[in-house]
Amino acid sequence: MKSFFIRLSFLLLILSLFFSCETDPLEEITGTFNTNYNESLEKWESLRSAEGNSYFYIARQPFGFNFFTSTKITVREGEVVERSCNFFSINEQDQMVLDSSYLETGAELGTNPQGSAIRNMDEIYNTCAETYLFADPNRYEIVFETFENGILKECGFTYTQCRNECFQGVMLTEFEWL
Repeated sequence: MKSFFIRLSFLLLILSLFFSCETDPLEEITGTFNTNYNESLEKWESLRSAEGNSYFYIARQPFGFNFFTSTKITVREGEVVERSCNFFSINEQDQMVLDSSYLETGAELGTNPQGSAIRNMDEIYNTCAETYLFADPNRYEIVFETFENGILKECGFTYTQCRNECFQGVMLTEFEWL
């Protein structure tokens, strides 16, 4: 009986060592400025407290080969108050051409199905952690980038050989406090 408990204790010790060595994608994946998700989230929360919870960001979404949207989301005191979206194509001379646009405010928010989702930065951080950073690294290239100040810039995944058209996630091109 004593040897059974020794073997069981040894097995539990080995299992605990095995599970404690697993890596956490929220800490493992870093971007250009060597900031991981948890560090970025801490910086975001600190800056949000210091600067206030009013800002805008611009998100870019490629679709198709020569098309993309650029959506500006304006947030005041933590609530999205405006979404404007521009639809662009790239012509034969590699120039961006504005094809159409819209602006939503108040009760109109969300009435247009196109453009980036209506989310504040807290919701973007949550979606990043819950959806994108836990994609299967054997099937996808996982992407996490921050702006120089540490705020999330890009979070998502793509097939290794297909960057722009296959990207699933958030790509911010600009962030500014109001």
